[in-house]
Amino acid sequence: MKLIEHCSHVGGDWTSNKEGIQICSLCDQPAVGVYRDITNTTYQSLGCLSNSLLGVIAKSPAHLKYKVMSGEEPSEIGSVLHIGSAFHTLVLQPDRWDEDVAVLPDATEQGGKATWYRTIEGKEFKAAFLEENKSKAMIKHDQVSLLDMMAKSVYEDDLAGQYLEADALNELSIVFDYFGIRFRSRIDKLISGSADYPDVIVDLKTVRSGSMDDFARSVYCHGYYRAAHAYRESVEQLVGDRPVDVIFIAVEKEPPFCVGVYRLGQISINSGGRMNEKLINDYLECCRLDSWPGYTPEIRDLDLQEYQLNQAAEIYMEDKG
Repeated sequence: MKLIEHCSHVGGDWTSNKEGIQICSLCDQPAVGVYRDITNTTYQSLGCLSNSLLGVIAKSPAHLKYKVMSGEEPSEIGSVLHIGSAFHTLVLQPDRWDEDVAVLPDATEQGGKATWYRTIEGKEFKAAFLEENKSKAMIKHDQVSLLDMMAKSVYEDDLAGQYLEADALNELSIVFDYFGIRFRSRIDKLISGSADYPDVIVDLKTVRSGSMDDFARSVYCHGYYRAAHAYRESVEQLVGDRPVDVIFIAVEKEPPFCVGVYRLGQISINSGGRMNEKLINDYLECCRLDSWPGYTPEIRDLDLQEYQLNQAAEIYMEDKG
């Protein structure tokens, strides 16, 4: 695998790609800076580590090597990934809907039957649709109304609506140096503060459950706390030492589309930074040794966690009673 590390090349080593991003001609890494109005596809192509890639390393270096060597596998139309991207566009950049989102037509409108996409003609149409729109978020026809209801709910929420309607910079792609390596983050919304008030990073999430307990589990399991540290570090490098709050807006994907708004605590953000530093060091060591191990080679003792044992005991006692 190609090592991604800090780029210190200077002088005439930079060229501009078609999106206007400065790229080092010696290592293909983008220059440090803020990049506005670039698509998510362009952002994903930047030659840097990111929080999502660190999440793969956290599973195992072998998974990262497979992901990089095999390339990105296209997601199914209407997948969680596509729904999330389309929702971000609808809420944060509605003027870019036609550019960034593709809607697969309803089968009955195309062929007169709900099963039309199973026919040869329907399969050919769908294949062409995938090829034509591979750089966009692709959703199904009936998912448009779902997204509209979710957007309506989040804007009608008094607290979430205040953040979303505030003057801000939306969908900022930031390249910066992070624990000695070139890194990228994409911030949903950055609300500028002042000497008396912190800058606010708003991170919009679509979730199954937006309750505090359930979303706290998501923050840990999906690495949102790690992303929050990277977000904050990128903004602090750009605006100085002013404090930065990280606010999550969690919007449920099923009726009644409830909304939760949460400020991530400093302890959790700092923990995310320590974990990112460890994962980056693990990555650099794998690059140095050209070794990408999977899980541990030796037998490890495993026990259920205490709350799982308690649940099992309760179920047993209920059955006995």
